Amino acid sequence: MCTKAGEPFGVNGPAVRSALERLNARLYKSNTPAYQMLCERNGKSPQDRLTVSELLEAVIARTHHDLRC
Repeated sequence: MCTKAGEPFGVNGPAVRSALERLNARLYKSNTPAYQMLCERNGKSPQDRLTVSELLEAVIARTHHDLRC
C-alpha cells in the first residue's frame, strides 16, 4: 500500500511508511482524545499505541463516507 501511495509522486514505499510511522508516533505522544478513541475502536486501551496499519484502518473507517468521490 505504501508503494502504491507514493508511486504517483515519485516517492518510494519505505519513505511513505517512515512518514506514517512518524505521524503515528506524534499522535501517540500527543495522547489526544481522538487518538484514544481510535485505540478503543481497535480493541486497545486508550494508552496503547496503534500500529500504522491499525491507524490507517481506523481513520479510513471513520472517514470513508467523506472520502467518496
